[in-house]
Amino acid sequence: MEKLSKNQLLFTLIAVVLTFTFLYTLSHFITNQIWNGIYIIAIGFGLLMFLNGLINGYFDDERKQRIDISFRYHLITYIAINSVHFIYLFFDDTNFKLLDAILGAIAWGIGLLAHFLYSRKTIKGYSAEELFE
Repeated sequence: MEKLSKNQLLFTLIAVVLTFTFLYTLSHFITNQIWNGIYIIAIGFGLLMFLNGLINGYFDDERKQRIDISFRYHLITYIAINSVHFIYLFFDDTNFKLLDAILGAIAWGIGLLAHFLYSRKTIKGYSAEELFE
């Protein structure tokens, strides 16, 4: 197993903090029936996670190699967010159910598997035929 780079560790830490904050705020909004706030925090969470990946991925030294590090960031995100989600279930059982977390992890896992299979067929997103013609 390869070690995570400094940027990947920073990305993971930020992802965990953002996810815990998102779940806590989401639970609060659901409990208090602040429905418009849910849209705002969901969009904000998505944008902050996107910026987190974009910035940390862009400045990651491994990006300069001939590998596609986007799968590694996708895997880190999957592990971090789902781990926080399952841990959060122990603290707040009023709004989130275990089945929802499991189904979400399975659905996302299918997408992750597709990304893995695609990343193994390409070099930085380019097929071998495009690179070696």
